[in-house]
Parts: sequence; structure tokens; C-alpha cells
Amino acid sequence: MVLTLELAEKIKKIWKEEGQSRGLFVLDGIPEKRIRGARKKYAKKMGDDEKTILLYDRTVMESGKEGYLLTDKRFYHKAIVGKSSVIDIADIIDISVTATEKNKDGRYTAEQIEMKADSGSIIFAEGSPQELIKHEHIPLFYILKRTIALLQNPAAVSTVQVITCKNCGAHGSGKHCEYCGTPFN
Repeated sequence: MVLTLELAEKIKKIWKEEGQSRGLFVLDGIPEKRIRGARKKYAKKMGDDEKTILLYDRTVMESGKEGYLLTDKRFYHKAIVGKSSVIDIADIIDISVTATEKNKDGRYTAEQIEMKADSGSIIFAEGSPQELIKHEHIPLFYILKRTIALLQNPAAVSTVQVITCKNCGAHGSGKHCEYCGTPFN
């Protein structure tokens, strides 16, 4: 896949529509120090021919050694605890938020964000809905999901009107956010 100027502009548009999250860098805005940190720690298989699309750095010291890195060919991930993972973009089937626990009222008390591929799956964020919102994982989820869909099919044109909740960053098409219940105005 060739990262054309048109494709790069579509990716930047997604980033702007979804909201810019702390620790997330896109295309030419990614600090080289963080790319080096990611390559050293968890993106060791990254080839010199791969173009870095986005990098999410979870580290306090801004080293890039934990988080994830998306290139035009692969998704690299390193959790705070655990080993690193790599998935080819072409193998990704779906990225979803799933409830792992509910309370008696039917409200979600724990969720995870999971990337499914032919070769397995990666859980790259988990916690209560409040924790996922607080740590900006919901906007990151949508940025990642939309960017990977675009990388898998660069000719695709999104015709869906995106409504983003100002409270949590989730999407919806009704009168209220499906994630946190905030009304859309």
C-alpha cells in the first residue's frame, strides 16, 4: 500500500473529527524520539519501508515504549503489563468495544477494546466505562477503527454523518449518546 497525499489528508481529517487525545500523534506530527522508543521496545519487526501513520504513547516520560503504533502495513501494541503484539493490517477483521461485566441494573461495569484478526486478537484497553472515557480511549478507538478501515480500503468514502458525544467521545445517531446517555443537541 502506498500512502498517497490524498490518503494522508483523509487520515488527518479523521483525527480532527474524532478529537485529539493526549499522547496521540499522527503522520508528520509524530516525534522521532517516540518512534525510536516504540521500535526499540515493541515494534522491533517494523521495516524501514513502513510508513508510520499514528502512535499512541502511554508513557509518563514520553518515551514511546508503551502504547501502540500503526503503520501502513501493521499494528504494533505494547501494554503496560504483558508482551508486545503485532497484527498485519490486511488480517484485521474488526475492532470493537465489548462489555465484560454488568451490574444488576444492566449497566456496564467493565469493558474492553479488542482488535480481532485472522491470527488472534489483542485487547488494548480495558476497565470501567468511566476509566475508558477518562483516559480518552473512546476517541482513540474511533480514530483507530476508522483509520484502519481506510487503510484496508483507501477508495472508501464515508457517507455516514458522525455525531460525537461532547461528554465521552463516543458516537451515536439518535438523540442520546449510546455510551453515556448524554443528549445530542
